[in-house]
Amino acid sequence: MAADSSAYREYTHPMRPLFISLLLLTALFGCATTRPPAPTLEQIIAMHQSGESADKVIARVRESGYVVYRLSNQDIVKLSQAGVPDKVIDYLRQTEIDEARRQERQYSDWPWGWPRFHIWIQR
Repeated sequence: MAADSSAYREYTHPMRPLFISLLLLTALFGCATTRPPAPTLEQIIAMHQSGESADKVIARVRESGYVVYRLSNQDIVKLSQAGVPDKVIDYLRQTEIDEARRQERQYSDWPWGWPRFHIWIQR
């Protein structure tokens, strides 16, 4: 019996349709889990001036995910003069302290402490 080209059927792995479906679902729903961007200092001032409570402003910062506010003295004065509650300012300042502690824990097990790349430069 001669090989008929119409009788030829390409072999596909039985899990291939499932794999493709999962890949497409991951691509579609993976993009839907993005967080809103962290509010700027001006947006925080605007939220306070629009009447939002300190807890709601802090919740809005938290829902944006991991963010570090490195506030200068001028930023703190600007927030204070705008009437932003101390609770919010303290929370914003705490993000920088928490980041410093996180980095300290991350690099505490290095034998020479913080990564200092200049130690490889011979003089």
